[in-house]
Amino acid sequence: MIKNKEMTQWEKITSKDIRNIIAVMLVIGCFILVYLLLIKEIPTPNRDVVMVAVGAIIAKLGDVTGYFFGSSKTDTDRAKKESEQ
Repeated sequence: MIKNKEMTQWEKITSKDIRNIIAVMLVIGCFILVYLLLIKEIPTPNRDVVMVAVGAIIAKLGDVTGYFFGSSKTDTDRAKKESEQ
């Protein structure tokens, strides 16, 4: 079997790319969720369940923001530089 030396598009995706894609999907999903909450009426019996779910999703958005703009990103970059030296 002859293996083609060119990488396909899917083989070029790294774990960093996957992390970034998931973060973008989460941010877009939060905006869509907030928009839907503004235009749709939530039935009274389901209001508490929906609010808990929305709170959990928005908390994950905070985690994403903290990683990309907070100390986790700085720590990751610093550790990477130290390992390269």
